[in-house]
Amino acid sequence: MNCLVCSHEIPVKEGESGTLSFSCPWCDFPGYAKAGTQALALVKAKVKPIVAAIQQAYPNPPQPTGALPAPAPAAPKKKTLFG
Repeated sequence: MNCLVCSHEIPVKEGESGTLSFSCPWCDFPGYAKAGTQALALVKAKVKPIVAAIQQAYPNPPQPTGALPAPAPAAPKKKTLFG
């Protein structure tokens, strides 16, 4: 989502209990929304789904070719004093 103070895009973390927390690395604004509150609904409305954000950042991702490169040949084992 965009920071509520400086408008930079920031990540939002969701805890096990459903609470959301975020902190802006540019302006140090912290945010917290407990599960079951109106704050949670407001923050979730501003959060961009990660899939949509990835598709926006990479509109034409490279397609796999299907062929993997051949593995490098194994190096010959060196003989040592112990075997």
